Amino acid sequence: MASDMGAGGGGDQNALGLQWAFGFNNKLCGGVHNLSTEDRFTLFYISAHSGVIYDCAARTQRLLQGHCNPITACAVSADKKWIATADTGPDSLIVVWDSYSGTPIKTFFNPAPYGIAAMDMSPDGAFLATLSAVPPDAGDDQFDQTLAIWEWTSESEREGPVHAQRLPLLDAQTCIRFNLNDPQEIVTNGAKHVFFWNWMGESLSCYAPLISKNNFRTAIGAYSASCFLPNGQAITGTADGDVILWEQAQSNSVAAGGVPGASMDGGDNGSIADGTVEELAERSAVKMIHLGEGALNVVTTVDDKYICLAGEDGAVRFYDLQFRLEAWFEDLEAGPITSVSFSAAAPNVDPSRLDFSVPDIVVGTRNAYIVGLEAIVFEEVEPEARRGTLLVQGMSDEVHGIATHPSQPYVVIASYSGALYLWDYNQKVLVMVRQFDASRLRPRCVAYEPNANYIAIGFTSGIVKVLDPSTLEDVATFKNAKEPIVDISFSPLGDMFATADADHHVAVWKLSLERIVEEEGPEAEADPMAEATIKATWIYLGRHRSHWRPITALEFGLRDDGRQTLVSVGEDRCLVEYDLDESSVGSGVVLKEPPKRIEVSAVPTAATWHPLLGTGANRDFEDRVVTANSEYKLMQWNADNKSCRRTTLGPTFGQPINKLLPLVKPSPRDPDTDAADSIPHPRLGYLAYSTCEKVVGLCKMPLDGNPNKAMGLIAHPGPISCIAVSHDSQTLVTAGGTDATVNLWQINTEVLDAAEAGSYPEPRLNEAGEAVAEDEMTPKERAEATRTRMAPFLALLEGGEGGEAVGSLEGELLPRPSS
Repeated sequence: MASDMGAGGGGDQNALGLQWAFGFNNKLCGGVHNLSTEDRFTLFYISAHSGVIYDCAARTQRLLQGHCNPITACAVSADKKWIATADTGPDSLIVVWDSYSGTPIKTFFNPAPYGIAAMDMSPDGAFLATLSAVPPDAGDDQFDQTLAIWEWTSESEREGPVHAQRLPLLDAQTCIRFNLNDPQEIVTNGAKHVFFWNWMGESLSCYAPLISKNNFRTAIGAYSASCFLPNGQAITGTADGDVILWEQAQSNSVAAGGVPGASMDGGDNGSIADGTVEELAERSAVKMIHLGEGALNVVTTVDDKYICLAGEDGAVRFYDLQFRLEAWFEDLEAGPITSVSFSAAAPNVDPSRLDFSVPDIVVGTRNAYIVGLEAIVFEEVEPEARRGTLLVQGMSDEVHGIATHPSQPYVVIASYSGALYLWDYNQKVLVMVRQFDASRLRPRCVAYEPNANYIAIGFTSGIVKVLDPSTLEDVATFKNAKEPIVDISFSPLGDMFATADADHHVAVWKLSLERIVEEEGPEAEADPMAEATIKATWIYLGRHRSHWRPITALEFGLRDDGRQTLVSVGEDRCLVEYDLDESSVGSGVVLKEPPKRIEVSAVPTAATWHPLLGTGANRDFEDRVVTANSEYKLMQWNADNKSCRRTTLGPTFGQPINKLLPLVKPSPRDPDTDAADSIPHPRLGYLAYSTCEKVVGLCKMPLDGNPNKAMGLIAHPGPISCIAVSHDSQTLVTAGGTDATVNLWQINTEVLDAAEAGSYPEPRLNEAGEAVAEDEMTPKERAEATRTRMAPFLALLEGGEGGEAVGSLEGELLPRPSS
């Protein structure tokens, strides 16, 4: 179930291995499950395209990987042994997992044209019921939706469902539930209709009870969720906080096409599928009760005794089967509730103290909290004691900014919710949170100063803030732009930082250090030994509209002579270098030279300074800037005259590269010893990259186009908004933007080394077991050695090494193979 591409994609160990997932799908109703039993305290939740089994006691994650699209439906068996997940999008999957080992047990490929929207598991765990997803571009009257039943425990060769039936009315169904007492009965609902299904024998039939607004005094809101009650009745929650009770009434058999469809206003007529329903026990709406404020997202039962309702008002309430209130948890203060799940273990309460008793509860909310509750909490008097225990905290909105600490295992995550999270990614501990007013300040990008003295944040409102990393409190605030800040970067020495905004401006700030003597008088100020403090102030130098199309990269670099420099590239196909020495408050941001056009047809999408520049004896060649473009090329430019030094094929996994990061940044040189890189870092010659959609990966220097020196994998199911590398080059951090998830990946460059070595045949050895030098080879042996070195590149040509393209080169540019 791997999602890898290229080098390191197979085997037990990959060049990038998923270690941890921060965040979960807080908008998915029913996406959080309590897997706890008598012998474990475990949760399951969805994080982008991965399932997460989280052991709350050991604080470890088991990650279920295999989906390429966002997981949009999940279900858990009653005994907590089996987990089923399904996604929405092309090449969708349904996967059943063992919840103890995390092993995939059964996979259904392409279960529906656009994937699965909702799913439930039968009480015995043997069957799955699914609702197919509706394409987002489908019109209100131009889509098909199918209900299917899958027998995943069967040993037959069947790859499809046991039953499948198209929905008879154009109302996208969003909820599906089995009858716990009769698994052959199913209820589904969309916003306007409720369907009751029966799959007795070889047929699958449905009917929609007729509802008229004349039967009730108030209008009926959109349906939100449904379930069966232990007494054979069924209930449906609405967006207005009402519950509709469906009573059972026996009827005669009805021929196909003869059952009226359901409509909230009683104005529609529909039909059921082919077949006859024998003595179908139809239901009709007999009562509507107002039980909540706002939509009811959770409608379920527990222990065959209680009805559990929860939703937008942030409360969990329990009723008996006559809808009499038994218990309520209204002080959670965790936001609108999307999931409620119960442990399989018996409740640990004293019946003599509390009449109300249910298994331990896990609640998931739209504010990205997962909270644990015990029934006994209901007895507490103080509101603070009734809030439960926070088990998991995620990000409640999109994540577009991440930054790693330059020397500690910390990562800063910026969310559009206005929150700034500081995590210790080794201990998996949330160290600190700073909450901004999201109506004015939505963090868009973030960067650490190289000495960890400051954190800079750019907001969508154009505001830039400098924070103290130890407290996340403001050091300085600047409002010099009206458009969103899209990129922010510190200089290698930490005395400057720059931003790029959506209006194509580059702005620069410089750190000013002022010596303040505590004693007064000119003699004290002139005395270098006098006690003094240093006041650090960030000075805004100005900004320059250096591009006329969006800026795609903003990178500081360190030249061989120790000077800092700044370059940017944009969709206007220009490379711009800024003169930091001449830039000042008076002159503003000054360009080193006019913008240099570096592309004709392709568009630059990313840039970085070449990480193998080195200094002194370790210097390989002149300072270079590496750019990636929309045609999957990596181009190297001389930093002085901006001439192109090399063009090679870059990684071709997914879309073009949108971010390039060296695993190790070159260190500033010592001007006296010139020995900054006297002991090069073992991972100096590697780059991490991300693409616009889904893929992140690694590539190895030197950049020569060998496809075996690059790898990529699906890190997120949608856009990649940001990546960062840890201070020790052991971890790659990725953010998925709209999926509100941040993933940690362990970096293993040895896998990439092995893939490169494996792309070449073994060299010819002499009698002493040493590789034979080319000048010692015969012409025939030299020709074979040349073809061996070129083997990875010949494989890129049409037809491979034995194709016509290679044959046309033989004898002129390429040695002919030996006969």
